[in-house]
Amino acid sequence: GIDFGAVTTSAGDGSGTTGTVSNQVLSDYEFGSWTPSFATSGADFTTMTMEVLAAQYVKVGRYVHCQAYVRTDNVDATGASGTVVVQGLPFVAEATSGNYGLFHVGYSALWVNAPATGYVQTNAAYARLGRYSTTGISFITASDLTAGASANKNELIFSVSYIAST
Repeated sequence: GIDFGAVTTSAGDGSGTTGTVSNQVLSDYEFGSWTPSFATSGADFTTMTMEVLAAQYVKVGRYVHCQAYVRTDNVDATGASGTVVVQGLPFVAEATSGNYGLFHVGYSALWVNAPATGYVQTNAAYARLGRYSTTGISFITASDLTAGASANKNELIFSVSYIAST
């Protein structure tokens, strides 16, 4: 890897904040594709046909940034329970509590209740989806998706940023 140990700057220099450098070696760089899909935290969908129109990631050290454009063509949520997640992130997220990654929704359409936010679950390779409601943020459930054999439903363009466990 590339060792930045000779560089004199450290965490917070020039920003008015302080920090501690725990590593100055860039040991990994990757760019590739990944396969996101919707799943539930309980009983899964009876049928779900996903289209992945685009999905790439870049990993620099332990920092991972993913983006994707997905939609469904066939959703049968009969018996599905729990909350809806986007699974298949390319790396497992750091296990440290309080180290949740960012899930940003850029576009969503043709949902019953579309996701507007979310976060990456610690020590996992999935992100939880949420929407704004009158009581705050509610997690997306199977009933929030447009069900049926219709094409091009539940569109979602999003990006995810998180710290990987390795």
